[in-house]
Amino acid sequence: MLTWAELIVVMFPLGLVGILLWLRLRTAGATEKVAAKLILLVLALFALALFGIFLASIGWKGRNDAMMVLGAAIGILGFIALRKSLKRIWERFPLTEESEPKDDF
Repeated sequence: MLTWAELIVVMFPLGLVGILLWLRLRTAGATEKVAAKLILLVLALFALALFGIFLASIGWKGRNDAMMVLGAAIGILGFIALRKSLKRIWERFPLTEESEPKDDF
């Protein structure tokens, strides 16, 4: 069961990353709708990677090899997908001197 302190410790960094990503995308010219969709995508991929790490740790503690391998595979897949999506986002919305709003998502 999560306590308030644990919840705050988890939500503070995620909120900070979301705010910084929002500022970065809006500065590069993304519209509010596109920026919100991309932030949700990034947070979902991060949650997938954390879920994989969680499964792998439970498999390790419980001596369950199948769960450990599945969790490691999900975690690696989540981090690779997160890396690729962030790379595509940075390529689609580069920081330039004159950025106009873009609606292409």
